Amino acid sequence: MMRHACILEALHHSGVPRVYECGRVDGLPWVAFERIDGAALETELRSRRLDGPEVLDLIVDVAAILTDAHARGVLHRDITPSVIIRTANREHPVVLAGWDSACTLDTELATPLKGSPRYRAPELIHDLPADGRVDVFALGMVCYEALTGELPLLSYAPEDAAEPTTLATLIRAMLSDDPVKRPTAAEVATMACAIREQTKAASASAEDEVYASVEIAVDTAREIERAIEDQLQAAPRVKPRWTPQWALEERAAAGGLVEIVPRRMRDARDDGSS
Repeated sequence: MMRHACILEALHHSGVPRVYECGRVDGLPWVAFERIDGAALETELRSRRLDGPEVLDLIVDVAAILTDAHARGVLHRDITPSVIIRTANREHPVVLAGWDSACTLDTELATPLKGSPRYRAPELIHDLPADGRVDVFALGMVCYEALTGELPLLSYAPEDAAEPTTLATLIRAMLSDDPVKRPTAAEVATMACAIREQTKAASASAEDEVYASVEIAVDTAREIERAIEDQLQAAPRVKPRWTPQWALEERAAAGGLVEIVPRRMRDARDDGSS
């Protein structure tokens, strides 16, 4: 417990629980840790899977914590969905808890592992020399499970993943059996940020194309409306009613073409009488 408190005290990242105070009472150690308000990723994965952008955000947030810890010579060694806590009331959106199995790179003590072996890197299982890449492997396992809903039987990313090829390639590299081929936490954070920005740029470009096509359609519709209006205004106006013969004769007489017939004779003629 005291070793756990000392390790956390050496880390100053906002994604790590703080240690308020520690000591001994009647020979028994006690530690006051920060209470983290939030939901564990394990609870979230019971009801749904994460999509590609959410997994990229998860990789960036957790890799940033691991980068800081590895720079200070500290390995977590027990990254699982249960220790990744999403919170909204802190500077960092994710808190990495469960540092009971943490150790330093220069330690010579055989620190026991207390977490689940399902997410452990091969070098931890076979008790081989380990560095920060064991945490990268565990994070890759968590991301694989978040995407597919299950853990891989072997350390590889799915070939038929529906996510962007770049994300699948990154997860495949994180799950390499050879630790030398795995990227470091800092490299993972950098690559995940680049993939995320590339995905956002592609989405923005596709959205701009949609808006452009809509604007073209609107402009075309307006041009058609204006053409119809111009055609209606230019068309000659034809009276739909029938003009009687006597009206035509009056117009001709007004022009001096025929003699005007008296009104009473004109009315009788229109009625068909003699």
